[in-house]
Amino acid sequence: MPDSEAVVPGGQWDNLSDPDRARVKRLFKQFPQNHNPFIRYIVRRTREYLESTIDPETNEPYLKPVKVELYGESADEAIQLPL
Repeated sequence: MPDSEAVVPGGQWDNLSDPDRARVKRLFKQFPQNHNPFIRYIVRRTREYLESTIDPETNEPYLKPVKVELYGESADEAIQLPL
């Protein structure tokens, strides 16, 4: 089946030989992990990349940085909650 096709008519399963059916069943266990179309075509970007790389169309970062100052990170600064 070529990459340009995404669907096979259901009746084609009946046309496969027994060895081909066994091979499909064996390969299917790994198929979703290795050939998932969502995973194959999604380009992953890190927050650092998105915040530091300038989009040529807008001359701004792809993602505007969000600066957060955290308070209460140590045990003595924590707020005690009732049980």
